[in-house]
Amino acid sequence: MASSLPSLQLVASVGAGADGLLAAGDIAPGVAVTRVVDRALGLSMAQYVSHHVLRHFRGFDRLQAQQAAGVWQRQPIPDASQYTVAILGPGAIGREVATVLGALGFRVTGWSRRGLAVPGMAATFGAEAGLRECLAGADAL
Repeated sequence: MASSLPSLQLVASVGAGADGLLAAGDIAPGVAVTRVVDRALGLSMAQYVSHHVLRHFRGFDRLQAQQAAGVWQRQPIPDASQYTVAILGPGAIGREVATVLGALGFRVTGWSRRGLAVPGMAATFGAEAGLRECLAGADAL
């Protein structure tokens, strides 16, 4: 496919990753593609993910429903070390998410197509077999 931007020399993505830009097919070979790696973005995503993992893990929806119904039934407090969160693609953001969830006591695993490892995170690699292995042990994804 011929590029619709023949004078283009650089593409800079301010979002997480550049896969969508590369998949579009209208960037000519040889054009440099960069992306912003910002720890604040990773930390923001880690906060968002942690909120939702904790909401599910601690059963906050169930407690909210009890509150609305005027009912109180004590719930067991689960053990985060027995709850596995899997991260697909431990890039810059995934590594930040893994670090935060690990600090909260969760068991964190990951899958990487390219073999990226994260200290403190059990990881599987490769295409389908590695992905299946990672998903099989996950309580949250």
